[in-house]
Amino acid sequence: MHVGKTKYVEAILYGKLLGALLTMPLYDSVDQNILKNQGRGVSMQISHSVCIKI
Repeated sequence: MHVGKTKYVEAILYGKLLGALLTMPLYDSVDQNILKNQGRGVSMQISHSVCIKI
């Protein structure tokens, strides 16, 4: 790979990892809230949909 393409791929990967790290506490909060109120867990995709509605 060319150096430019490698840096681009690294930037994308680091961005995705950073996004996952930043959204995990929010996901945990939504999951615990739904578990307490509805008695079931929730997937990360569903929690994202719930957060968008808020």
